[in-house]
Amino acid sequence: MREDRITQQDCVLRWWKEHKYISTAESFSDLYILDLQGVIRNLREKGFNIASKWVYTHNIYGKPVKYKRYWLEEINYKQVKGY
Repeated sequence: MREDRITQQDCVLRWWKEHKYISTAESFSDLYILDLQGVIRNLREKGFNIASKWVYTHNIYGKPVKYKRYWLEEINYKQVKGY
């Protein structure tokens, strides 16, 4: 892999730095990441402490929906390249 390429993991880490949380909908609509769970799994394997919780709410049509929201428990900026 080229060193100057931005990976999906880099995109998620940058998103967390700006927004604190990320959900599947945000990763798809804003970052074009289809497999957020795979990215989260890879980051956990690299040693990142990632927490999650289920969010229960209603969509614009009033139907109940649930989704997972992810965030970093603590950020070690030495571990995150480019920061």
